[in-house]
Amino acid sequence: MNRYILQWIARFCSTIRLLSVESGDALVETALVLGLFGVPLFYGTSDLSVWVYSTIEVGNAAHAGAIFGMQDSSASYAGNSAGIQTAAQNEAGSFGTNLTTTATKLYACASSQGTTYTSLASTPSCSTTGDYQVEFIKVVATAPLTLPFHCCGMSTPLTLTSTSEMQVVGSPL
Repeated sequence: MNRYILQWIARFCSTIRLLSVESGDALVETALVLGLFGVPLFYGTSDLSVWVYSTIEVGNAAHAGAIFGMQDSSASYAGNSAGIQTAAQNEAGSFGTNLTTTATKLYACASSQGTTYTSLASTPSCSTTGDYQVEFIKVVATAPLTLPFHCCGMSTPLTLTSTSEMQVVGSPL
């Protein structure tokens, strides 16, 4: 036989002997660690990702409702609760009719020197001469969320809430 073939066979046999000496301890330890920590980690990660995605979706829905409501105040979009609800539900399609919105008109006074607003109030009241009234729309979107695995002792369903406030377009700047 060729000398190279004999060397290859010798190396192969020594490799086989080394493999037969390995007892597989590392494989058993890996299986135990993955079984003890991997499954709960997977469940927790899944619940967290669903919660984060749903929170973003409810926030976007509140924003979409506020955008609908902030359109021209002369057309009274801010008073159109059904339109705001529909705009929010269209944005958060996975919640459907479980998503509810509450729209509120708020008012502030802006100073004549610029857009320094007073605090928002439910009734318009500008008492300083030269100040003018500014209208805002506040939309609060709320939706229930049931997590897929109910991990970490969290109560279910969770209630997700997001708020968006915007100045109504027809309102003076």
